[in-house]
Amino acid sequence: MIVINSIEKKFGPKVLFDGCCAAINPRHRTALVGPNGSGKTMLARMICGQASPDSGAIAVPASLHIAHLAQEMAIEAASAGYGGPPVFAGLTLSVNRGDKVAIIGPNGAGKSTLLRMCAGLIAPSAGRIRTGGNAIVRYYGQHRLEQLDPDKTLYDTIAAAAPAMASSAIQSILGLFLFSGEDALKTAGVLSGGEKARLSLASILADPGNVLLLDEPTNHLDIESVERLADALATFEGTALIVSHDEFFLNRTATRILEIRPGTYRYFPGSLADYRSYIEEGYIETLQGPNGPAGGGREGAVTREKTAKEQRVLTRESRKQLERRIRKTEEEVQALEEEIAALKKTVDDPANAHDFQLLHETLETTGGKQAEADRLTDEWGRLQEELDTLNSENPA
Repeated sequence: MIVINSIEKKFGPKVLFDGCCAAINPRHRTALVGPNGSGKTMLARMICGQASPDSGAIAVPASLHIAHLAQEMAIEAASAGYGGPPVFAGLTLSVNRGDKVAIIGPNGAGKSTLLRMCAGLIAPSAGRIRTGGNAIVRYYGQHRLEQLDPDKTLYDTIAAAAPAMASSAIQSILGLFLFSGEDALKTAGVLSGGEKARLSLASILADPGNVLLLDEPTNHLDIESVERLADALATFEGTALIVSHDEFFLNRTATRILEIRPGTYRYFPGSLADYRSYIEEGYIETLQGPNGPAGGGREGAVTREKTAKEQRVLTRESRKQLERRIRKTEEEVQALEEEIAALKKTVDDPANAHDFQLLHETLETTGGKQAEADRLTDEWGRLQEELDTLNSENPA
């Protein structure tokens, strides 16, 4: 029998367990269920002896052998380098099904290298990476743009990536990435860099497997394309590891944060906004490499100044993105209102009083456009509230 006796476990101010008690009897099959971040994986790790409760105890019989199968991916004391000192060393991480992990840190810290290792493109110089038996891994990097067949149409590119996909579904995935109508008949060779990036992402998401490795997926994308990609990842039920400098995109997608800096790393079970908040509130320290002091002195001041500058840049970029999205939403609402006004003129025109088919179709179209205008108005209000909050917390 495994006995869980009054355990407590916190992460910063967040209480995962408070006086938790349970018993798992021989031959019992116990399922741990609950939302992301509620402590399911932490409890499993404590039972396996990979983590300890803050108080209380977990009693496991000495004769009991526990096997732990990582659901998706396990990185075990992995190191990587290119002939010289390792880019990172001793990195250990368990990625569970459904996790969306944002990998952040300065350039050169090894973020892209880690993704390439997880994709099997390069081998770790030490340690190992294990994937679950059912893991189907898809990797997106900038090299994929060069691998597009310039003579294939957009439609054929998606069809080749997902041979079993129905024609209507191919049109839908192209539409999701802003290719509509006759765009499907264009060849990849005539596309711009941004369009190629959208097509490459569409081909990945047409058959995404259950583990996505995305290296700077928002490069070359405009704001609307970034939003479409964030929406697609929000509905993706699999696991994703994402390297990106786009703060807005990561805030929309990530449920876990892995920060890598030279000589060190940290894994945080929460969103990017939560991670920033924990650092600002002092629950966890700013992550620093071996040459970066945690406290006083000129070097520490420079590090804090650099961190504050980075945060100001990120805040400024978030403000610009919100302002652009607000302007775009306003323009879309105005265009819809003009279309609705024109449709109402058609309905009010006495010459159409007895054309019941025209009136019916016009009223149906008007209703659809009005519903879309209402939705966009609500979205405008949400964006404006988000911008007001950002401005109040970070005065320009």
